[in-house]
Amino acid sequence: MARVGARFRSIRPGEGSPEGILDGLDGLLLTGGGDVDPELYGAPLGSAKLVDRHRDDFEIVLIRSALGRDLPILAVCRGIQILNVAHGGSLQDLRSKPKANRLHGIDLDSLRAHEVTILPATHLADALGPGQHHVNSFHGQAVERRDRRFVVGMQWHPEIQQFDHPEALRVFAALVAASRARLASLGRPTPP
Repeated sequence: MARVGARFRSIRPGEGSPEGILDGLDGLLLTGGGDVDPELYGAPLGSAKLVDRHRDDFEIVLIRSALGRDLPILAVCRGIQILNVAHGGSLQDLRSKPKANRLHGIDLDSLRAHEVTILPATHLADALGPGQHHVNSFHGQAVERRDRRFVVGMQWHPEIQQFDHPEALRVFAALVAASRARLASLGRPTPP
């Protein structure tokens, strides 16, 4: 994040209330990690791995509070999954579907898995350009919430992709720009 002009702060469940934590943030980056607890969306445990219910519950409250403040949010990998669950959505167990698991599973092919189509007139199109993009994908979805300043979720990893395609960092720069625009709209100074 420093490469795009951001300072970041790592937060973990139990470090304070989500409201208190958000008081010190200008934007929110939801990162990867273990699977979201299937119980949160009414599914059996199935093949879910590395479930951390404490983190899930904490991030759901954090997301809802951030949305209430119109705080810019970028959700990557697990982040898009918890963002979806926080909105009442469900997730599919791709590991139990052989074809989907081959396309989205974690192996050497995941680093250049498939193409995604970025639609015009979206935050991702503003950052990366519309059209076809080859991504390193462990899944294959992207969502936006257009009724907020900046809420973008992506299942690929631009932080890894940047080594072959430096333009992948533009999505992080877009989060920084949205955060600075929010500060300006509130009449607050923006960091250098």
